[in-house]
Amino acid sequence: MRAFALLVLAGCSSAAPQRMDAALRSPEDFFGHRMGEDRKLARWDRIVEYFRHLDEQSDRLQLVELGKSTLGKPLVMAAISTPANLADREGKAIVLFTCALHSSEIGSSQTAPELAYDLVRGKLPLDDVVVLLMPSINPDGQEMIVDWYRKHAGTEFEGGPMPWLYHVYAGHDNNRDFYALNLVESRLVSDVFYKTWKPHVIVDHHQMGQSGARMFVPPYDDPVSANLDPMLTRWLNVFGTHMALDLEAAGRKGVTHQDTYSAYWIGGAMRTPWWRNRIGILTETASCRIATPVTVDVAEATDRKVKITTPDPWRGGTWRLRDIVDYQLDGSYSIVRTAAKYRKEMLGDLARMDADSVKIGREAGEELHVHGTDRGALRELSRMMEGLAVEHRLDEAGVHVPLARPYARLLLELFGKQVYPEGDKPYDVTAWTLSWLLGLSHEFRASACAPAGAPKADPWDARDTASFRRANAGLREGKTLWRATNGDFRTEAAGAAWKLAPVRLGLYKPWTASMDEGWTRLVLERFEFAPLPIENARMKAGKLKGDFDCIILPDLSAASIVDGRGDKDRPQVLPPEYQGGIGTEGVAAIRKFVEEGGTLIAFDDACGFAIEKFGLPVADTLKGDKDFSCPGTILRAKVDRSHPLAFGMPEETPLFFTNSPALSTSVPPRIDIDRKVVVRYEEEKDPLLSGFLNQTEKLKGRAALVEVTWGKGRIVLFAFRPQHRAQTWGTFKLLFNAILHSRAERT
Repeated sequence: MRAFALLVLAGCSSAAPQRMDAALRSPEDFFGHRMGEDRKLARWDRIVEYFRHLDEQSDRLQLVELGKSTLGKPLVMAAISTPANLADREGKAIVLFTCALHSSEIGSSQTAPELAYDLVRGKLPLDDVVVLLMPSINPDGQEMIVDWYRKHAGTEFEGGPMPWLYHVYAGHDNNRDFYALNLVESRLVSDVFYKTWKPHVIVDHHQMGQSGARMFVPPYDDPVSANLDPMLTRWLNVFGTHMALDLEAAGRKGVTHQDTYSAYWIGGAMRTPWWRNRIGILTETASCRIATPVTVDVAEATDRKVKITTPDPWRGGTWRLRDIVDYQLDGSYSIVRTAAKYRKEMLGDLARMDADSVKIGREAGEELHVHGTDRGALRELSRMMEGLAVEHRLDEAGVHVPLARPYARLLLELFGKQVYPEGDKPYDVTAWTLSWLLGLSHEFRASACAPAGAPKADPWDARDTASFRRANAGLREGKTLWRATNGDFRTEAAGAAWKLAPVRLGLYKPWTASMDEGWTRLVLERFEFAPLPIENARMKAGKLKGDFDCIILPDLSAASIVDGRGDKDRPQVLPPEYQGGIGTEGVAAIRKFVEEGGTLIAFDDACGFAIEKFGLPVADTLKGDKDFSCPGTILRAKVDRSHPLAFGMPEETPLFFTNSPALSTSVPPRIDIDRKVVVRYEEEKDPLLSGFLNQTEKLKGRAALVEVTWGKGRIVLFAFRPQHRAQTWGTFKLLFNAILHSRAERT
């Protein structure tokens, strides 16, 4: 039936094939065990096989392959309803369930086959509802987790973490990508959100800790984004309250709401669609150890008191994977029933929200105009707008977006200044003003600009981030390139200041699975750098200068880099071959690498490693400060454009700061050591642009980027993440300059 399914996806219809439900195999029969059975897991390849079986045997389920994952696995979605609804879904409530985005939260991938089987067999009436079911939206990680669990079953490491990321680039951060759409999985899922099926309700099943409540459902916690339609917030509460009621009726204890998970930040899979007036429901079910039961003593149960948000608490006991499946099944049934019950009211209100968004957009102006000198960043913004199905035009003057559209609230959220409410503890980042992250400017204009023609720019202009991709490609092909005194790339030496050479780039890869390492790798690969992983054994082996010109340390503490876990007394949960850090041998090897002329780049917490192990004339003035808070904020900083690390940058730049260091410098102790502040926060201006910052004075005048010359080599301290989640295009150039400068020869 796949050919038929693809016709439906394209908006076509076809005669429904003959139903053959009698041949359906249950998940238990197909997999050889009940879903959620202790220490039993269904792997992604077998899950896909089971959905293909359902597709072949029933006319109530159509399987669609949306595309391939990062590592080339099929990312599939099942559409489940009556044959008539699958042929024509007009006027039906469309409900999408996304599962196992976080692959260690394995339960929902085990729930999905049983949910599909129940729906195909008619457990719930689907006359008014079309159910879309994605058994995992990170199939690469689902297979990694299952394989790791099976490999270590029966050992002390059963149910423990892997030493690598379960999304090859993003790890757990793949749930922070749904407006930037840097990952192929995010783009494929968003196509379903906004372009093809356009579901009215999106449910994202997750898992949380082991000792607290058994399941979180909406209502969400405060604060709430001011750009959300109030009626949407009410519908979030309607679905969540019905879930809590139905779970209570099913005897499921420990269901809670208004705890931890707020309705403020925009990056999550079910959150970003809120600003497109779609109902996004998060569930968080308590975890076990992958498929191994856990026992929680009554004194260890942290949410065992009766309260208005948890009227029937869970007071400890044994918790199994099957419990997760049961809670998610009952919650999913409730969502489908609620969508059917309130279909007419819901569809009517969603349509009114769209109409109101058009009015709000018209009041904001005729168009959003985003502009700047970085053509690469403008093209990146155009790519994001395309992925979000936002109508726009890219021309020589910038990106133009009409405002009187149903997506107006999304634009106001993405391009507005975030002001986090006082008194609330942020759950995640507090700022995402998109133009500032990209190093661009924007305004809401009263009238639209006429088309300015095709984009025209110098492809070697250092202000264009894309010029670094061209330069790296040229160097790899054996071309000789120079950089002029303003940083522009040149193919001839006339007037040039720096001659370039290919950089042998190393990226430290710890066994503690650093998401910052993954995002760094993604950014570097996209810009034609070729980072090689440096694992602990290679670092300890020494002679690094023989293989590398530049080494990057991602955002990791000094203790984590040296010891592996950050706490020598903490029990190791990884197998012996994956334990520890670079040790004293690795520290000595890095020191020798710099002394011999290498460039060491450190991000965020890794600055502390470099400061401590090299004894640099630099200090982190926020070290140990428990009162200061700036948890994911866009700040304003000044740039010394005369320095080669600042080539192509403006005099003032927004940068992304997430509880990062703030640096001060001092007079060096030796003549062969020097320091230069390349980026600093101003003394006079408030550094806060967007988000939350509680103690401004502690940043004023502090350094954000410092280059230390150390003998023949350099140490570059980024007291922020210039490549954060592959979203901060405005500061990519600072990183790229630091890398290329490691082999640049002054002419």
